[in-house]
Amino acid sequence: MIDKRKNMIPGFAKIFTIAAMLCVLTACNIDNLLHQTASFGGDTAGQRGQFRYLVINNTPYRAMFTIGAYDDLDQHTQPQFEQFGNDPDGRVLEGNSTTPTFTFNCARVFAIGTSELLAVIEGNVADDQVDPVAAVPGVYFTDGELGSEEGAEPARGGAPAFEARLGVDFVCENLLIIRLEIDDVGPDAFRIDFEVLAN
Repeated sequence: MIDKRKNMIPGFAKIFTIAAMLCVLTACNIDNLLHQTASFGGDTAGQRGQFRYLVINNTPYRAMFTIGAYDDLDQHTQPQFEQFGNDPDGRVLEGNSTTPTFTFNCARVFAIGTSELLAVIEGNVADDQVDPVAAVPGVYFTDGELGSEEGAEPARGGAPAFEARLGVDFVCENLLIIRLEIDDVGPDAFRIDFEVLAN
């Protein structure tokens, strides 16, 4: 008579091994699993959908920052990004104003001024295509004259960096609304608020 228990052990071992590998790969965290397996959208295999975003500056000061989208497991591809700085000929976000609505192809991470975003830009984008005044951690705020040296400094303080993850914080086709606010109660002078609207 065949002992079926012996045949069950290899199958159980495979299931256990796969579960253990998934646990390691996702740090045993369901958010990490959702993030890494979320759909890029699009109507055909291999195609990516898009998401839109805009930034509302609800402070009286000019904001300087780098905003972008990239895949966190890919450190060798140029990320999508926009920069808002102190150059009158570049993109500028003055106080009490709103950016146009921008569109990015779907990516795993949407970020403002994180060290990871800045590192991916530094590693994959030519220096002459990056505004160093805007390549700052988080968001800097100033009331200095536009284009001046003083205007390039965070004279009014800053807001900490921000990150949102695909599959956890937003999905493709969403509209992401970023609000820059004065923070009267937190440890920083300013904060970044985040809202998601379905398409």
